Amino acid sequence: MSTHDVNRPLVRGERIYLRRLHSLDKNQRYLDWLNNPEVQKYTRFHARTVTIDELDNFLQLVKFTHDVHCAIIVLADNQHIGNIALNSLDEFNKKAHVSVMIGEQSAWSEGYVEEAVRLISQLAFDTLGLHRLWAETPHPKFNEVLERLGWMHESYAREAFNIDGRFVDHSRWALLEHEWRSVSEKND
Repeated sequence: MSTHDVNRPLVRGERIYLRRLHSLDKNQRYLDWLNNPEVQKYTRFHARTVTIDELDNFLQLVKFTHDVHCAIIVLADNQHIGNIALNSLDEFNKKAHVSVMIGEQSAWSEGYVEEAVRLISQLAFDTLGLHRLWAETPHPKFNEVLERLGWMHESYAREAFNIDGRFVDHSRWALLEHEWRSVSEKND
């Protein structure tokens, strides 16, 4: 596989593009993201250490899963700043769970999450023909992004996530294909 093939965008936005994660993404910077308590604060990995072998195993496994694991790449400098995924992809019920991580802290609060969620939604609905996306998060800023993008708040899981020894609520959001089309048309 050539470098051009592994860097081929699945979907392109104004400032970023999404491409499949692959074994060439294994590096110390990525490992540092996975072991940074601030980066992982709102993820299931926040209380553990990830080894380079575990990262390598994960990157090998993504080749064989039906889920879609993408690197978020900045168009201006081709820098990998984080990941977004369609997990628990259920082709029969046409749904998937969206998860996102911006590992590069210098890219935080720059609007990349919002653009990445728009792009993964486009990929899910236009390319994969999905009907429903959902996300679950205790992260207040991610909740704000989903609300801005027209996702519907479905429920809370009360005190379901431990952050710094304190249990916080976990919000569940969903977006249906026709809702996404309606919001996308308004933004065009």
